[in-house]
Amino acid sequence: MRRLLLATTILALLAPFAWAAPVSQLAIDHVYVSGSDHVVSLRASDGDGMPVADLEREFEIMVDGKGVGAIKVRSPFDAGPRTVTVVIDGALLQPSSDARPFVEGVLQALANQLSPGDRVRVVSAGPKVSMLEWNSATLKASPGEPRKLAQDGGAKLFDALEEGARAAAASRTASSGLLIVITRGADQGSGRRMADVLARCTVGEGVTSVAVALLEDGGDAKAADKLDRLAGVTHGLMRRTPAVGGAAQDFATAALALSRRYELRFRPLEYDRGEDRHSVEVRMAGGGAGPQATQAYRLSEVSDSPWWKSVWVWVIVLVAIGAAAAVLLMSRRRSIGLLVISGGDDEGTWFELFDLPLTLGSALQNDVLLVGEGVSRNHCVLEREGREVVLVDTNSEKGTFVNDERIRRQVLADEDRIRIGDQLELVYEARR
Repeated sequence: MRRLLLATTILALLAPFAWAAPVSQLAIDHVYVSGSDHVVSLRASDGDGMPVADLEREFEIMVDGKGVGAIKVRSPFDAGPRTVTVVIDGALLQPSSDARPFVEGVLQALANQLSPGDRVRVVSAGPKVSMLEWNSATLKASPGEPRKLAQDGGAKLFDALEEGARAAAASRTASSGLLIVITRGADQGSGRRMADVLARCTVGEGVTSVAVALLEDGGDAKAADKLDRLAGVTHGLMRRTPAVGGAAQDFATAALALSRRYELRFRPLEYDRGEDRHSVEVRMAGGGAGPQATQAYRLSEVSDSPWWKSVWVWVIVLVAIGAAAAVLLMSRRRSIGLLVISGGDDEGTWFELFDLPLTLGSALQNDVLLVGEGVSRNHCVLEREGREVVLVDTNSEKGTFVNDERIRRQVLADEDRIRIGDQLELVYEARR
């Protein structure tokens, strides 16, 4: 009895120093800097690649080789209800689709492994993007519900991915988000690009991992390559699977494991914000040769400081605006006056005068083309004499009139009425 009591006491004393679970690997998926706070998304897995729970006090962190302050850990295992987003080709949900059993098998596996309060959001990619959401218990009881999202026609895959990534980012728990994709890998008519999807997956403090089940019986090789890259950049997974007989249960289990990330929030004790390049190292508490993970990052790429908060950005913008305004003022031509048509179908039509001389007539080569009875091909010309504007008749057949008097050469005044030919009248409006 004494030996048993002694052994129990020793185990109790050593328990705080032992790992809560056999961690074989640590992986940093995302680093984010918000003000003075650093946020690291970390996966801890056992020898089988499955996430390990209950590690809230098991981490040590170094930034640029120096220690950090208190570490606040959020565990994905007690983050409360979560929502898993699934993007599916709408055609795969059609009754005639041979892949529908695999799709519904994945959704059922998700519903079985999620908690009763968790939800499954399905985004259908077709000629349009549509979305519905169910409680996991409802989906478990009614596995045919997603069939409401069946669509015919080509899939706007990247539009659906961007919408799904946006929804998944809004539903992250402990910096972890999950976007599952089941597709044949063909895109038709999307307005979004892969860069838009990737931006949605890595925005803010967390990362949304993308798990892709690519059906092997069709699709676009270029789109498949883009999906493979998306899965790699977001620390997700890519599975090529047959449309018939695919391992739905295994894929769902592996996909859910991706969302089990710890969020480590801390403040470095010594940190040079003037430097752009840094590195963070996470290891299990207690030292030794246990697993560890290191991630290099650039502050300019992971900081939440928006571009418009940079003083230099505004200096450059203001200098550019000032230079553009100066060029505009220097190049602006000053208006001399207006010629406004009075009467007829074109009444109110006006011609602004900048550079003189200016020729008027019915010939196409004139500066101002006038059409009317008695308008000669080269009827008259406006000239500049000092500050005055002079109207000169160029031997027109029907003549040029100013205030009802035929002229050969006349200095114009504001509101002078000009008649060219038999009927065409204009009013001169001076600019001073």
